[in-house]
Amino acid sequence: MHALKAAMYLFLTLQASDAFNPLPTSSSSLPLVRGDRRAFLAGCISPFFASPCAAKDLAPVVVLGCDGQTGSRVTDILVAKGIPVRAVHHHLKEGALDVIRGIPVENVAGGIDSESDLARVVKGSSAVICVVGVQPKLQRGTVQEFDTGDPVSVFGLGYPALARQCVRHKVPRLVVLSSSCFYPSETCESLSRGEHALREVYSGADPSLGYAIVHAGRLLNSEARGEQEMELNQGGAKSGIVSRQDVAQLLVEAATDDASTIGRRVTFEAFYSDSAQPRDLRDAMQTCKENNVDLKDCLVGKRDPKGHIVVYPTNKERHAEGGWRNLFRGLEEDQGEPVDVTDFGVSTS
Repeated sequence: MHALKAAMYLFLTLQASDAFNPLPTSSSSLPLVRGDRRAFLAGCISPFFASPCAAKDLAPVVVLGCDGQTGSRVTDILVAKGIPVRAVHHHLKEGALDVIRGIPVENVAGGIDSESDLARVVKGSSAVICVVGVQPKLQRGTVQEFDTGDPVSVFGLGYPALARQCVRHKVPRLVVLSSSCFYPSETCESLSRGEHALREVYSGADPSLGYAIVHAGRLLNSEARGEQEMELNQGGAKSGIVSRQDVAQLLVEAATDDASTIGRRVTFEAFYSDSAQPRDLRDAMQTCKENNVDLKDCLVGKRDPKGHIVVYPTNKERHAEGGWRNLFRGLEEDQGEPVDVTDFGVSTS
């Protein structure tokens, strides 16, 4: 029986081994298949490769900013989890569909600075992950222009436009990678305005639709340390550093959570717990004093009863207890006027 199954699979893969050249497609049509046709056909026909067929029937997760260092990691993680992806490329001229390990990945053209593009790419999706950023060009130490859009267009106008289209097309969850800014800048001001406008859009929306705004710490290209090293916090009192790989995993978990753990509409900071730095040292010291935390434990950190390092405690620390999604437990939903991130640092790409 096993020999027969192997022979059937070999036959199917050989039948599907010819190169497949897509026909031309217009910008208004759906992308056509290219790439690994063999893996896709073998997965859909063979009962031993059921996941590609199942994935083909799932609504995709949209990734805006898929070309960036963090966005590309988000796409890889979604594919590894068997989730179809609609990857939005700002400079793509012609759409196409790749099949990666049997999982469909639509490549479509679009940008956050075009609301008509956003309406097209978010329609029919199960979630949207926004990882767009701006890359300043440096000349003699002075920022002259921006490579990939200016902050006002990308954040100040793009965030609320994206929110409007997600609400219009009833996308269950929007996840936005923002920044825990450490220094005032044009980018941080635009981030703050854009986030505020995004929240206003959702304030009058269907209660079942949600968002998560993630204020990541300074992003590193280092190896992932895992959820057990992560800390989530709220209120903007502190931040730190974090690897892009761990942030990408966090974004995917936030986008695919059923809201039973993350909550409906939340904003939070994400960083490694042992790297925490306060936004205002004087306020942090006062909080430690009020909580009867001695100076050394406040500055250097102290392990809590569950073994997590806590530096500059705020009593809003969230740590993983048995998996990524448990990081979200206990997060407070956004209420009233949100924290202004204008005084924090920039790392959004």
